[in-house]
Amino acid sequence: MTNTRARTDLIWNLSSSLWTGALLLLSTRWYVSAVGLDGYGIIGFWLLLQGMVGLLDFGMGSALLRGLSKITDPKASSNDEHHLLRSIEVASWLLGAIFAVLVLLFALSLEKSWSAAVALRGGNVRDALLLIVLGLIFQLPFLVYSNGLMGVQRHRTLSIIQIIGNTLRHAGGGAVLLSTGNLFIFFGFQATVSAIQMLMARQYLWRHVKTKAQGPAKFQITTLGLIWKFSAGMAVTSISAVLLANIDRLALSKLDDPSRFGIYALAFTAASLLQFGIQPFYRVYFPRYSQLYQSGNTEALEKEYHISCQMLAGVLIPAAAMAAIFAEPIFRVWTEVTDTDLILVFRLLLVGICLSGIAWLPAAFQQAHGWTRLHALMLVGTLLIGAPILLVCIKQFGVAGATVVWLLHGVSDMTIGIWLMHRRLLKGQMVRWYLVTFLRPVAITLCIALPMYMAARWLSTDLWQITCAAVAAVAAMALSLEFSNAMISRRFKSG
Repeated sequence: MTNTRARTDLIWNLSSSLWTGALLLLSTRWYVSAVGLDGYGIIGFWLLLQGMVGLLDFGMGSALLRGLSKITDPKASSNDEHHLLRSIEVASWLLGAIFAVLVLLFALSLEKSWSAAVALRGGNVRDALLLIVLGLIFQLPFLVYSNGLMGVQRHRTLSIIQIIGNTLRHAGGGAVLLSTGNLFIFFGFQATVSAIQMLMARQYLWRHVKTKAQGPAKFQITTLGLIWKFSAGMAVTSISAVLLANIDRLALSKLDDPSRFGIYALAFTAASLLQFGIQPFYRVYFPRYSQLYQSGNTEALEKEYHISCQMLAGVLIPAAAMAAIFAEPIFRVWTEVTDTDLILVFRLLLVGICLSGIAWLPAAFQQAHGWTRLHALMLVGTLLIGAPILLVCIKQFGVAGATVVWLLHGVSDMTIGIWLMHRRLLKGQMVRWYLVTFLRPVAITLCIALPMYMAARWLSTDLWQITCAAVAAVAAMALSLEFSNAMISRRFKSG
């Protein structure tokens, strides 16, 4: 369905993401077992802050990705590119330090309310928060180096680094927490893992860039000035996206009862596993779209876009649907926690994350054309409208009300965002996109899911029900991808 290089890179990225997702599933059960829901509230806060590192990326990672893509040409010189890498590297470390200070100030504001509700073994909440901030210092540089490795198309190297780092982070961290029950040792271990992962990514990226460079790399303000326009658009996008993805938990973190935040964090951890299937597609196809657009190969770009969108939707929709339908047995087996709010929050988050995830590749298509404004405005608009609604819904509906921002984000992207995009790019193809990319996998999934759900109700154990859900999801994915493959082949052969 797609070229060999993109397929290989996608397999590596999916392997890394699926491995990380499996580790997260396993370690989350260990976390809850070791420290309970109140202690997991602090771990959920740590996971929240890791996701917020993108706030200070300011589009530098994406700019580095585009800038280093020239190195993939064996005849190209990388003199300018290694100056670009040095300049962005220095800026990322500076911004990382600023981010750490801001997070520390915010975290200390939670100390009083959390200290009254959580009894930590071996110390107090403040010490745990300080260790969390220490580990976060390495996250922004790692994000930049990761984008650089994607730019030079070293997806296998990056995937291996992520597999090693996440294995240590989740499996090793879970083992530490189970054996000691001490969150201070746990967060100290996490800070060490973050430093190791960052150093590995930096070493491999610089080794690749320096092989074709002449002279020492220099920090240049003028180099940063050359990328400011694209970076500014991507910065608005990344900052808005990170705020939008985390504003629900930021609002809930101010609750006096960390156990309620722990319930939402647990549901979010489970639902966000969908993102492990979304991110590999974006990592592979954003550089691919950019290369095809710059080469002027319009037909290949359009074909790659439709293939990738249908592949993403064909994987995402069945996974989300089956997880939502079989939510209760999944949580009984996974954590033995089946709180009513937990199940409801999980299902609502699945809908929002699935819809917004399908819109990731259309956003990448826009960015490959240098058009960053639409997606940025969509995110900003959703954030401005969703923030006040979020506060009202939390007050009215409790933790389930916090999912409103995800629902608003997903629905607006799949309606207004897709409509505005097709008015400028791919004119006349919007209806076809909805029918083929979105509605077809929905119909296939429902045709398989409903009979399977009725049949699974007669099974006596949760494990058998989950097995039925997995079989149904794989069958729906296979049928969706097979239909997409056949249709794409017929369309472009006839064209």
